Amino acid sequence: MPMTSRFAKSASLFSAFVFSVLSLVDATRAAPSDITPAEVQQIAREAYVYAYSPVYAYRFLQDGVFNEKSVSYIGEFNKIRNYQRLNTPEDTMFTPNVDTPYTRVWLDLRAEPVVVTLPKITPENRYYVLQATSLDHYNLDFAGTRTIGQDGGSIVYVGPRYSGPIPNGVGRVVVSPTDFVYLQGRILVFNPDDMKNVVALQDGITLRSLSEALGQLRAKAAEKFYLLPYISLHAPEERQLLQGFAKIGIVPGMPFLLEGRSVEEKNAIEAGVKEGIDDVNKAIAGATSSKGLLGSKEEINFNYLNRAAGVGAGIFGNSPAEAMYVGATMDKAKAGDKYVLTFPAGHLPPIEKGGFWSATMYNLPQRQLIHNPIERYSIGDRSPGLLHGVDGSVSLYLQPSSPGKDKEANWLPTPPEGPFFYVIRLYLPAASVQDGTWKAPKPVLVQ
Repeated sequence: MPMTSRFAKSASLFSAFVFSVLSLVDATRAAPSDITPAEVQQIAREAYVYAYSPVYAYRFLQDGVFNEKSVSYIGEFNKIRNYQRLNTPEDTMFTPNVDTPYTRVWLDLRAEPVVVTLPKITPENRYYVLQATSLDHYNLDFAGTRTIGQDGGSIVYVGPRYSGPIPNGVGRVVVSPTDFVYLQGRILVFNPDDMKNVVALQDGITLRSLSEALGQLRAKAAEKFYLLPYISLHAPEERQLLQGFAKIGIVPGMPFLLEGRSVEEKNAIEAGVKEGIDDVNKAIAGATSSKGLLGSKEEINFNYLNRAAGVGAGIFGNSPAEAMYVGATMDKAKAGDKYVLTFPAGHLPPIEKGGFWSATMYNLPQRQLIHNPIERYSIGDRSPGLLHGVDGSVSLYLQPSSPGKDKEANWLPTPPEGPFFYVIRLYLPAASVQDGTWKAPKPVLVQ
């Protein structure tokens, strides 16, 4: 969920970042006379924008591994949790899809690599993927329909400090720059009766340490941690960023404290954080496509505001080659408003073989699924009876009340209070989507 614009609400996010160990950088805080209040304010602003993504991801790690009250709770590292049903409004996950049940794992790679094995996926046209994301929210790998085919196989996830051998033939090797990696699996469900088949496939996913996979004595597990772990930043752009942070006292292993600073300096830091919050919230609200917001480190290309927008709008989303997300924040919609989203003939969301598309509705500002008169949360290429116009176009009716029995097959209910957020997901998008040639239509308000 996006952070609010109140500074008090941001305190935990900002302090979690400044208390963290980011990397071994030889830098100390400059004396107050060496830096102006305007520079302090700008650095604090940049620090908040940078911090948003890794700390938001860390929050999910804490919920998944340590917070028993969280709906995301798994209970420990290196343990598979399969969600063996589709999401409903009772689930408080942000922007979930309702096409694939999830498989979730938080990997701890401090002791040794971990091997995950995927079963053969049937039938041949069933989409699936196992996504790997680093703790600083960069996508590392996608093992699935697009990359390894339907026969499944093993993937070896290796941490940044592992120096041992990886025997040939063990599996696909993925090296992570962070010790902690989030895995999220998705397997397409064709219809409600198909869920039992997907459950059987999920149950076929296994996880072992590398030593177990090789029949050797298992390495000693690393101790649990309760602080934001080490994130290595070594590129010149990253080191320059850290050197700037050090000027206001954000340094490895040292607490960031406002005590002992001048009133002028405190005010500059708080003003910078507020600006950072505004930057992130505006970027999230203005996001209409996931391109440039979700992806690998190379795809994000050190644009930390774009990365924050991707996290805020859809944390742990896929990279463009695997899936594209387009949609809009309709925060000006009023109670009872009716919109029509029309795909012209020949311009339905273009996908490659094995992919699919869907449009999902969420409320605002929570970005969660909503109960509605027909309990429909998503509509797409697998929706039964999807209606086409005489000209071949497809119109979706985005409104809280029925558009009429003759149009209900194309009705995607919106929240009765008005504002909403919708996402069109294209799994295995065509090149025309990835390069921006294909443009999603915009909702039109019915007068």
